[in-house]
Amino acid sequence: MAEDTPRSDSGPEPAPRREPPAGSSVAMEFLSMGLGSAVCLAVGAGIGLAVDAAAHTSPLFTLIGLGLGVVAGIFYTVAKVKQNL
Repeated sequence: MAEDTPRSDSGPEPAPRREPPAGSSVAMEFLSMGLGSAVCLAVGAGIGLAVDAAAHTSPLFTLIGLGLGVVAGIFYTVAKVKQNL
């Protein structure tokens, strides 16, 4: 038997917007973004330093790791901003 209700083929409904946090939780969101970015930079630089030490190379891999950390930090910050919009 056919169902009487019309079907919408426009795709899934968008997720409901999340209410912005109030008061001090806004500050915590910004602190977590800064801390997350700093962790990305530190991890990238640390991995680069470790590879440089193991390979006995100049700071080439440190710079590459730092660059990847910057990119990861930017992606993390953009994701957090989109999450809180």
